Amino acid sequence: MDNSTEFIKLTAEDIKACAEIYLAAFSVNKLIHKEYNTDRYYGRYICESDKYAYGIKYDGRLAGCMTAIQLPGFCSEYTIYIDTVAVHPDFQGMGLGSRMLSEFLEKIAGDTAVGLNTYRDSGPYRFYEKLKFKDTNIAHLEHPYIDMEERISHLKE
Repeated sequence: MDNSTEFIKLTAEDIKACAEIYLAAFSVNKLIHKEYNTDRYYGRYICESDKYAYGIKYDGRLAGCMTAIQLPGFCSEYTIYIDTVAVHPDFQGMGLGSRMLSEFLEKIAGDTAVGLNTYRDSGPYRFYEKLKFKDTNIAHLEHPYIDMEERISHLKE
């Protein structure tokens, strides 16, 4: 990684760029943007004190963003839960996601426990394993479960 990258705390001016990065990174169809409400989502993570919103710039352009939140901890004051990590497809494969998350873990989280959810047998799962996250074999359950594919199927082209 060269000197053209910069780890930054996101601001309100970054909300639109974060929404675009998320939609592009996760191949979300522009027609369903309203269903995801990424502007509100990133706005809350950027503005609320118990939340974290950081990014990585490459040659002055925001290339990736991540969000996390503080949760009460059992063995410490709080635990940090990573909600999203997204790198725009134009910048994937360059190590920017690894650098962004590594800098967050080192500079922001420190010794605080950090957790996240992801799908096994996926690219993100392998990405997090490389960064020394361990699978605790805990299931993530939702009630009521919202099947976003079904919810937005009428919006797809």
